[in-house]
Amino acid sequence: MTAIIDVKDGVVTGITWDDGCLFCAANDCQPTLYDFEGNLATEEEARQPIGGCGVLTPECAALNENGVGCDLLIYTVWTGTDSQGKDFRSSAYRFSAFPAQSWTDRISQNLPDWVPQSTEEVQDLNPLNQG
Repeated sequence: MTAIIDVKDGVVTGITWDDGCLFCAANDCQPTLYDFEGNLATEEEARQPIGGCGVLTPECAALNENGVGCDLLIYTVWTGTDSQGKDFRSSAYRFSAFPAQSWTDRISQNLPDWVPQSTEEVQDLNPLNQG
């Protein structure tokens, strides 16, 4: 979970939650935001993402060896300006600011242009295959 703290001139003006469903499949994303009466909020009411990924208790117990594996993690990022008008920058590094990618996308998008894009472009350097 990531809390986005909105600040104007050093004064906190609001707190919203970032999209908590980035790390699970859409069918595993569950609503996690409640109103002040204890009712599940809708995205329309909250005007922010309301879902998050969870782990069932038996699954957590099986994965939890050191007693902290299923602890709630809350990340905090800041947006807006400090009391001197300087912009906060951490909100640019929240998880939802990065597009979802597969590992192959991450690897291929970070390769330099000179790396061949297909096996047909690769020159066979094996001396036994050279005629």
